[in-house]
Amino acid sequence: MSDDPEIDAIHAEFRAGLPARVARMRELASSARAGSREALEELRVMAHRLRGACGSFAMRELEEPSRVVEYACKQGTVPVAVDTALDDLERLIAG
Repeated sequence: MSDDPEIDAIHAEFRAGLPARVARMRELASSARAGSREALEELRVMAHRLRGACGSFAMRELEEPSRVVEYACKQGTVPVAVDTALDDLERLIAG
């Protein structure tokens, strides 16, 4: 943690919201597989934002799985690798 309680509070809030964020990403992946272009784009944006936020919060271990999801969405697909990346995110978040 930092020497700044406000930063620590922001970090804690971010970390607490991660499980719900990953759950939403799973929902979007499912919808994208069913053909929803909107879900695919929302998933891409969420993965991109998560990747950036993880860098800001020095949670580097979450960046690679986020990148995998973002890249797959840019390719217009949601392959099994996305499920694996989301599994990795859940495992890393759980600690």
